[in-house]
Amino acid sequence: MERIRIAKIINTHGIKGECKVTMFDDFETTCFECGKPLSLTNGKVNVDVTPMRLRMHKGFPLVVFKEITNMSEAESYKEYLIEMELDDLPEKSDGTYYHFELIGLEVVDQDNNKIGVVKSIDKTLANEIVRVEREDMKDVLVPYVDAFILDIDMEKEIMKINVIEGLL
Repeated sequence: MERIRIAKIINTHGIKGECKVTMFDDFETTCFECGKPLSLTNGKVNVDVTPMRLRMHKGFPLVVFKEITNMSEAESYKEYLIEMELDDLPEKSDGTYYHFELIGLEVVDQDNNKIGVVKSIDKTLANEIVRVEREDMKDVLVPYVDAFILDIDMEKEIMKINVIEGLL
């Protein structure tokens, strides 16, 4: 089964082993539903965990895992990545996508001229940005908003964008 990275433990909170996490991509905190199996990894060690409780604190999810019962244990998992089975991801509504699904799509303009390939989706304070990698040229940054993203065809693996003056 394929695993996907959904978050990272960035700190601890309190003395009972709560883990402060930062979410990757656009994953929702529903990934931490009670009893849904997850794993922690640092690239060498994998530990299966079970989320028991989630709450938000100052904009960050705080997660209690059944297997982590105190601050010392939680501290030992700082910087660990949190993964889940791809099949366990919550379904997205029609017309919305997880960022990892968009990586690698061919990007074309409104006239179907090839521009490049989606390299990443970057978060900014204003909105998300699609980073388009072009051959032998600088990357193009395209706001991930309806005015620029005209269509996403997952079947053809194409993202069509509106190219305005100065974008390229």
